[in-house]
Amino acid sequence: MLEKPIDVLSLLTEWQKGKLKNAGIYTIEDLHLKTEENLIESIYNVGPARARIMKNAAYCRIIGISIRIKCNKCVNQDVPYIALTQTLNGG
Repeated sequence: MLEKPIDVLSLLTEWQKGKLKNAGIYTIEDLHLKTEENLIESIYNVGPARARIMKNAAYCRIIGISIRIKCNKCVNQDVPYIALTQTLNGG
């Protein structure tokens, strides 16, 4: 799971994936090992909200949360509104 490329993270936009790759983050493991502060410091135009979205995308993929994305048509369209639902498997 951790060795999968960040391209499998459906919560991230192509812009976000490109920014991560430009920062040398290519796999879910690479992203998981970074802190939000690392992302903010090393990636231009990534602040606390985008860093949290990026980290959450990796975390959700790792722990297997079922995810629904609702794009909120706002001024900054590359920051989606995310609704998370957890699927309980076998109680």
